[in-house]
Parts: sequence; structure tokens; C-alpha cells
Amino acid sequence: MGKKTFPWELTKAQLNTLEKNHITNKYHYHRLLPLHYMDNTVETGVSQELNGCHVTIIGRIIDVKTGTSSKGAAWLRCTVINKKTGYHVGVMNFFATKRVEKLYSYWMTLQCDVLIGGELSYNPQFGDKGFSIVSPDTFTIDVEKNMVVKTVLSSIKGISEEKMRAFLEEKLKDREEDTLPEELLSRLNLDEINEAVRKALFPSTMKEAVEGRKRLLFNDILNFAGRMELEKRDTPSGGIKITKCELTEKIIASLPYELTNGQRSAYESIKYEMMQGNYVNALVQGDVGCGKTIISFLAMLLAAENGFQAVLLAPTKILAKQHYDKLLSLIKGTSMSASLIVSDTLNKKGSETDEMLREIANGNCKLIVGTHSVMSDRLRFKRLGLSIVDEEHRFGVEQREAVKSIDYIGMSATPIPRTLATAIYGDTTKIFSVKEKPGNRKGVRTLYDNGIHLKKYIQQILDLHQQIYVVCPMIVDGKKGSTTEGVLSTEKATKKLQEMFPDYRVEEMTGVTSNEETDAILNDFHDGKVDILVSTTVIEVGVDVPNATLILIMNAERFGLSQMHQLRGRVGRGDKLSFCVLVSKDTENENIKTLLETDDGFEIAEKDLKFLRKSGDLFGSEQSGRNKYIDEIVLYPNLYKATQKIAAELPSEVLLKHIERSEECEIRGRMRAITIDIEKKRKAEDDQVVTS
Repeated sequence: MGKKTFPWELTKAQLNTLEKNHITNKYHYHRLLPLHYMDNTVETGVSQELNGCHVTIIGRIIDVKTGTSSKGAAWLRCTVINKKTGYHVGVMNFFATKRVEKLYSYWMTLQCDVLIGGELSYNPQFGDKGFSIVSPDTFTIDVEKNMVVKTVLSSIKGISEEKMRAFLEEKLKDREEDTLPEELLSRLNLDEINEAVRKALFPSTMKEAVEGRKRLLFNDILNFAGRMELEKRDTPSGGIKITKCELTEKIIASLPYELTNGQRSAYESIKYEMMQGNYVNALVQGDVGCGKTIISFLAMLLAAENGFQAVLLAPTKILAKQHYDKLLSLIKGTSMSASLIVSDTLNKKGSETDEMLREIANGNCKLIVGTHSVMSDRLRFKRLGLSIVDEEHRFGVEQREAVKSIDYIGMSATPIPRTLATAIYGDTTKIFSVKEKPGNRKGVRTLYDNGIHLKKYIQQILDLHQQIYVVCPMIVDGKKGSTTEGVLSTEKATKKLQEMFPDYRVEEMTGVTSNEETDAILNDFHDGKVDILVSTTVIEVGVDVPNATLILIMNAERFGLSQMHQLRGRVGRGDKLSFCVLVSKDTENENIKTLLETDDGFEIAEKDLKFLRKSGDLFGSEQSGRNKYIDEIVLYPNLYKATQKIAAELPSEVLLKHIERSEECEIRGRMRAITIDIEKKRKAEDDQVVTS
């Protein structure tokens, strides 16, 4: 006899599949929450008011018809009389087999009751016979057994939903230790963690599903609020104290432009805190091209003028080099020096590198610009007093925390509403929102085009000896019949442009381009040796080429709102009029309409956050895990406020334990916000999917 197997047992290959999907421990199994909950526990009947809602009906089949659609898909339509209302309901199934047709016909001859669950549609043109359900989630004669809460799990290739459900039910036996005190759970009327997991995964009622998800949502929000609370408790009482600012003020006076009100306000506030010796923990956020960098340079100069060292971290080598060159230009004619630290610098062997490291170690070099390489063990600082992180959301938590023990300024070109920024960064962070743009910039005109005028636009810009970005959503063409068929790829666009403009240099750059090649292409583009740069969204941050005055965003309907706004910010960085062309066949796309209406990054972020993508692409793919928590804060702001107060009451050891457990529960690539409004029967156009 072979080894006995159980319904819940997975094969070695299936377990390997879970591991590849980063699902490896009991906490992960317990967090594989259903994507949908369908309440079939109560018969709803049908009515005009339920149009677009999930309904559960009991009735009898009176007719079965089959046919073929214009696209060749077989369909099967049953007419069912709803017992509760007496109305006729057409139930449509596509790709139905002969076996299913025979089964439904047999049920019709038996005149037995059938249970049907699905989204109801109503067409008033047909009166009482205008009700229909397409592709029902439930269609069975086993009525009593199926009047339950039905769940739909996220699909995992190679594992059937039935098998996965049995596996998860078995894994409920692997119990978790609760991280929160019983007294707190009782006071908040929250379930113990194992009971919450059971209710969320296998609810007997929708009320149970909500209760289970509510506890798991609270866990998530407490994880975020707890981190903010611990950071608040760890905030240093004091920072560097400065007494001089004459050199910095002299440099400000020598600038070829006046500081905007926003720039001046941020600088004066940071200077005041430094002169008081208070710890500086600030976020400078502003729209693309608003001039945040000069604020960071002036803060660095204040520190250096008073004998402290200051370091500026940038997410890419190209951006670090751009900052370094601008800083050198700013301090030209003074006694100050600056160093650039990137991986290439540290990998070089020789007296020049050794001398630079010595100058930093003995404190002679007080201004340091670099990538994450500045945190290398090879670097020693004499008197480091200020750290600045540009595009700070693109650094990992550990990298940010490593430089937060001293005065800290984060910079972000992704503006978000002040209330949300305070929630994300904590109330110990001073937030400066820079809204005005320097007066010497001509701005960017945004245009819509369906693709027929592109050659003319490109030629006009090339005739002016200016440069162009072409951004595509894909690297290679999509397969025939796939959802990406017909979407322009960088590969195809590059080839086409090289054929159309043989006398100009066209280069392609994507996320799979090697670091060395990327550096070479960007350097050549910066130096004007490349005329047209075709890329994916890798140019979103870190490319500052004033001579680039046209950006074409191809298949614009496939990009997020804030993402396109960031891409638009790659042009208009000098004193030349620039253009952003949104290329799409979709004339009704809301993102495109919004970009044509406004260039205010704060307004765009607010819209993106509230209506279009929640926090979807506000923080970039690097922060997808972080987005889960931000989405939850946006969805449940009152719960977050209450949780902040609870976090303030809890001892640090309890918060730390909860945060560590939360990290164990996180499944990379499956970081979706938990929602608890699953009892609402929302209409189809209101996004019926309940994300987990």
C-alpha cells in the first residue's frame, strides 16, 4: 500500500511554489486572506435596487439555451424563476461544456430548487424580465450546504483553490502567540489573534469576516504607529549648535536668482533650529523643479561653516554626481572643499582615493556627496553633524535610520498632503512644503496626442538642437493575444526612431541595462551627445538635463498619475520652454485629463491619493510594502489617530515585539491593504473587489 495522503497535503513541488512566492511560515499562511467574500447565507431575491450588487437567489430552471458568440465562445443561458419574487432571472455562463448543459437540463426536468449567487444586472427595457446574472460564483442544487459565506483566494500557479483552502484550514492548528495584552484586546473589543485569523479565512458569517479582518487591520496600523512612537522616543534632545552664518549668507547673496518664499522660509527655519542647538528632523517636500536642492546645500554650508561635516545621500550615482557638480560651483572661490563618494570611488585603489578618505577622516573635507556608499566602513568622519537624504523614500528603512542619529533632512519630489505627511513621518518631523518654482523657468506645456503628430514634434525639437525623452511602459513587445499586445516597447521605439532619424543618436535605457552602460548613456545625454533617450520609468528620478525640452509618454493610459507627473518633471529644468506629450488612444483616461488640467504636484498627489490610485504610485515600487500601511491610514484615518494614542501608552518592549512579529507576517509581493467594509454591497462601478 502507498503512503496515505490527506486532502490538505501539498506536494514538494507545490511547497516549492509557495516558497518562490515568499510564503514560508505559519504567519504567511495565516495572512493569505480571501480576495472576495460572497454572502450566500441569506436569500436576497432580486429587485431594481440591487442592480450591480451581489445577490443570492433560490429558484427553479424553466429554460436552457445554448449558442455561440460572435467571437466563437460557447454560451449557455438558463432562465430561472426566483421563488421569493416570482421574477425571471437570466443566468449566463460562457465556455460552458456539453456536460454542464445536460446537467442544467436534468435539473430543469427534476424541477428542483437551485441556489445562485452572483452580481445582478437589471435592464429596465425588459421590465420584470430584465434581471440577469453573468458568470455566477455559485450555481448548485445543494442549497442548504452552500448557503454560506463563500471566499475566493488569490490564485497560486499549480495549486488548486480547493487544495489551498484545505491546506490553510489545516495550518490554523499552528497557533500564534499574541503580541498584545489581553487587557488591551478586551478594552478594544478585538479578537485574540488565532480567532481573528480563523474568522478572516473561514468565516461562518460576514460579521465574523469583518471582526477577523478588523483585528488584522489593527495589527497593521499599530505596527506603523508603533514605529513612529519608538522613533519619537528615540529622538535626540539636541543637535548641532551653530554660531556663524556669514559665509552662507554671502553665497546666498551671490546666487544669480532670488530664493523663493518657500526656499527662504525653509532655510531660515533650519538655521534658527541650528542656532538654538535643537535637533533638526525635517522633510522638505516640493513639486518637481521647485528648487529643493539649494535648501539642502545651504543647510550643509551652515554646518560646514561652523566646523561640522555634512553628508548628502542621493539614490543614484548620476544624481549624486549632479549634486556634487552643483555644490562645487556654489563653493567656488571659498576655502571649502567637497568629496564625491560612490561605489566607483571606493573601488578605486590609489593615492588619490586614499587622500580623499584621509581628508574626510581628519575633518578637512566637510562637504560629502554620495550614494549609499557613504555608509561604507571605509569612511570615517571626524565631526559629522548633518545628514541629508534626497528622494528619501527610495532608501530602505535601515539606510535612513543609519543617518538619523544626527541632524537629519529628508527631501522628496513626491508632494503629499500635510496631514498624511505628518502621519507617515511622525509629529517630530518638521515638514516644509515648497510650492513656488524659480522665476527663471519657462515651465512645461502638456499636450495630448493620439500618435499622429509625433514625428513633427520630434523634428522641431531636434532642429532647435535640443534633446528628447521617449518613455515606454514595456521593454519588449507583449505576446499576441495578451493584454499588452500593441503596447509600445522601448525595443521597438528605439529601432523605429533610429530608422526615422538616422542622422541623430538614439539610445535605449531600461531597468535591465547594466550599471556601466546606464552611466555612459546618461553622461552622454547630459553632455548633449545623445539626441533621443528612449527609456522606461528609470528616468523618473536622477536625470537633470536643462537642454531636454520634450518628453513623449507613450501609452500614457498605462502609467499612474503621480508617476507621469514625475516624468513630466524631467523637462522644463532650464530657461527653455518645454513640452510633455501624453500619447494615447484613450481619450477618456482620468489620469491624462488631470495632467492636462493642472501641473500642481500637490493637487495631483491629492487626487492620486483619494480617487485614482490611493497611494498606489506615490512612493514608487521600492516602497510597495510601505504603501500597504499608508493605504490603510488613508482608508481609516480615525482608526490611525486612535491607534497612535494606544501606541503612546504601550511599553517599548511590547511595541518592539509587535513590530518584529509584523515583519514575520509580511509576504513580499503580496502587501495589500486590509479593508473591513466588506459588508457593503457596492455597485460594480465602485470597485467590488475587496483587497486583502
